[in-house]
Amino acid sequence: MKQLKLVKLAKSLTENDISNFENQFGIRMPDDLRKHYLKANGGFPDCFKMCYIQKGVDPCNANGVTFNGFYPIKYPSTADGSTLEENYIDYTDTQALFDKHQYIPFAFDVSGYPHLMKLDDHAIYLLNRDVVDDEGREVIEFVAPSLQDFIDGLISGDEFEDLISDC
Repeated sequence: MKQLKLVKLAKSLTENDISNFENQFGIRMPDDLRKHYLKANGGFPDCFKMCYIQKGVDPCNANGVTFNGFYPIKYPSTADGSTLEENYIDYTDTQALFDKHQYIPFAFDVSGYPHLMKLDDHAIYLLNRDVVDDEGREVIEFVAPSLQDFIDGLISGDEFEDLISDC
């Protein structure tokens, strides 16, 4: 199983940078996400894409959630890249897709859809923009119970394709 290795990281953050982010949005970043951002700000996997398989789930029954990178805080990872702050404002204020005091959009999949961390229980979700509920709202789907479970369950897209080739 391939370990998550990130490339194209943004400039490193300080505790003060994260405190400023928290103050800007009126939230408290969960400790596991805070530690991750202090270690690695933004970044992309060193392979084309990664897929998440929940521990103990047969790959043939996995939902195939993809991961393509973390939104950086304060400093863009690439010249044309956006920051977590820009995406947070867009998703919560401009598009009003979810409450900013409920989720934080910390990463994205290969379609650009955001991975969200729920602020109360720290579980990971995906805003699936391809699925709508009965009221026409895009659906937020559960992915993993924690950031560590999510990271530990990531495998390369090639490895995922190999695992499901016999399904």
